[in-house]
Amino acid sequence: MKYRARFSGKVLFWVLAAVGLTAIGAVMVASTLTPNRGAVATSENLPSLRLLPGSNNTLELSRELVNSLGVRTVQVQSAASHDRLSLSGSLILDSNRMAVVHSRFAGEVVLIGTTQPTGPDGKAAAARPLRYGDPVTKGQLLAVIWSKDVGGEKSDLVDSLSKLSMDEAQLESLMPLARDVIAVKDVRKARRDRDADIIDVDRHERTLRSWRLTEEEIAVVRAEAKRIIDGKVGSDVAIDKSWAEVEVRSAFDGIILEKNIVPGAIVDTSVDL
Repeated sequence: MKYRARFSGKVLFWVLAAVGLTAIGAVMVASTLTPNRGAVATSENLPSLRLLPGSNNTLELSRELVNSLGVRTVQVQSAASHDRLSLSGSLILDSNRMAVVHSRFAGEVVLIGTTQPTGPDGKAAAARPLRYGDPVTKGQLLAVIWSKDVGGEKSDLVDSLSKLSMDEAQLESLMPLARDVIAVKDVRKARRDRDADIIDVDRHERTLRSWRLTEEEIAVVRAEAKRIIDGKVGSDVAIDKSWAEVEVRSAFDGIILEKNIVPGAIVDTSVDL
């Protein structure tokens, strides 16, 4: 009768080593116990052990070798369940990689940023509003706030630009006149009014820049003022729609951990969006 056993690579190595040592020991014992007969143990006398042909991890043992090694066979069964190891711990967020998003102005939420996730088939699914767990990239639009403060400051800049244009035209009309026609103080007053307008325009532009409006957005305000100065009536629907809008964008790449706003919500600068 033959016995077969399957081992992993390392286990097979040690099994072969152990069997080899056992065989050597058997030879030595046989040689010691039978000195008178002059018998020498050979490979033919030893219990057979061989690697099963076509396999690199299965040994075939003879009955004699099984008996000499005391090999026992048992049915393979699933391991018994072990006691659970309970460990106490906590998880915290890296404060260097977490930002609380606020609006710089009080107002109404008119739009939530969107994302276009990938479907199970690997294709882009339909765009949907951002929500908890969505990844975002640096500069990605998170929300749009409608703020009367921003709209009012832009309108004040338009008014200052319009007044500057008028006072510059007034000064230019007085400069060529002879001194016996117009008093010097009138020219000085016209120049002072022009300078005050320049200061006022600069003040409004500095305020908008301090509110993180881009140069492109300020250029739109200047273009609107020029349109009014040129006497073009009517309004631009696209400009009117975005006149008081403030964009809230992501400061860096990350994942949304919390979302507290929906379109129509009224927020101020202290609300965690």
